[in-house]
Amino acid sequence: MSSDRRIPADALHRQLGQWRQRNPGNVGNGVAEQIRQLIVDGRLPPRVRLPAERDLAREMGLSRTTVAGIYSRLRAAGYVESRQGAGTWTGLPPSAQRSREAPWLAGIAASTIDFSQAALAACEPFVSTAIATASDELFHYLPGHGYHTYGLPVLRDAVARRFTERGLPTTSDEILVTNGAQQAINLVLETLVSSSARVIVDHPTYPGALDAIRRHRARAVPIGFGDSVWDIEALADSVRHASPQLMYLVPDCHSPTGYSMPPVDRPQVVEISERSALPVIIDETLSELVLDGEDPPPLASFASARHSTLVTIGSGSKLFWGGLRVGWVRAPRDVIGQLAATRAAFDMASPVVDQLAVAHLLAQVDEVRHVRHAWLLNTREALISAIARHVPGWKVEAGQGGLSLWIDIGAPLAEPLSAGAAQLGIHLTPGSRFGVDGSFESYIRIPFTLDPHVIDQGIVRLAEIWRAVRDQGGAGSGWRPSI
Repeated sequence: MSSDRRIPADALHRQLGQWRQRNPGNVGNGVAEQIRQLIVDGRLPPRVRLPAERDLAREMGLSRTTVAGIYSRLRAAGYVESRQGAGTWTGLPPSAQRSREAPWLAGIAASTIDFSQAALAACEPFVSTAIATASDELFHYLPGHGYHTYGLPVLRDAVARRFTERGLPTTSDEILVTNGAQQAINLVLETLVSSSARVIVDHPTYPGALDAIRRHRARAVPIGFGDSVWDIEALADSVRHASPQLMYLVPDCHSPTGYSMPPVDRPQVVEISERSALPVIIDETLSELVLDGEDPPPLASFASARHSTLVTIGSGSKLFWGGLRVGWVRAPRDVIGQLAATRAAFDMASPVVDQLAVAHLLAQVDEVRHVRHAWLLNTREALISAIARHVPGWKVEAGQGGLSLWIDIGAPLAEPLSAGAAQLGIHLTPGSRFGVDGSFESYIRIPFTLDPHVIDQGIVRLAEIWRAVRDQGGAGSGWRPSI
């Protein structure tokens, strides 16, 4: 097994923080537990090569014997692997063999509640009106062949205008219309990434992107968050050492955390990309759903005129309705041409009616945003309140917007919790779905896209299931430190 990136001794020391103040005795267990927690939380992703024992010992003022003992404890618990001559790198222990059956849940009433879909019902009456108007306009297009590989001009104009309004001057020939953002991701990967290449991703991240990377036989190189923000130093280090062909980032209302990249970090990310000539997919699918504070500037707005490798994707699915399968790519003209040529091998064009409807909806984007934001602020508060009342031990990370909460349940039991919930009709997504190699087993994602009373009912049921899973399924969490 090879590592995709390394972490220098001083950087690991910074991540460990003030561990000595919290663990004045028992140094070996204290540091080992802190490193384990960084791995479980995804801040040290799998396949990161740890510093050599002598380097970490020198940096932290410990004996080499103490550091060797720390690595030995982590290795015994399955959180690191070592090979002579290759070093030591992070990993995760094999998942405990837990039955998909959960007989201890038999006394809990079942109910069908879907906490797995971070998507909204159509924004009415806007969507139905836009579809009706598009149907009325369709006759203008019937004499033609109906194939618009780059997208209808009226929609490309509308998308370009929206980018310009948000601070990123754009012309219609820099836009390619796609069948949703997922197709856009796949087109970029198919065009720019070769088999076995490395793709840097923020971690956790959108699972559809991870699926697409795997489908293209590429490898995701995860960069964890540090204190709820992107770790720019780790990102730069990975670009230098992992030799990636692409970077995938969700800088606005990040999925699943809801974080938005601070404006001060954005030019640094673009500078890293420009300096290394590294293409970046900027996923703006949720950019119109900033609920707290001002809308951040588009990441691509910090690019220099010469830069041609920033590719921004967006979609009407999250803001308007998922049933309108219309997405788009914003990129330099030559890249748009390459993507269109790639697209022709998969399909010829997007549905005309859907494109017309989204063009009309973009003309009303401010009104739609007002309705959506009011609804989501209410439902987000309902979810936070329900968790505080019924599962106070869970830690909620709300971020600045988006459609879901990223929740630390405090124990690596997300998979059995999801399995138990499924048996009782509650569909839930474990954190591992958003990570590489099984990371984030202590997290779940819960959308706030349902009615408040349904949210409360679902959390009440989930709290019951959680107590049963925690009491009956807590064994085998994989960590038994000892001196």
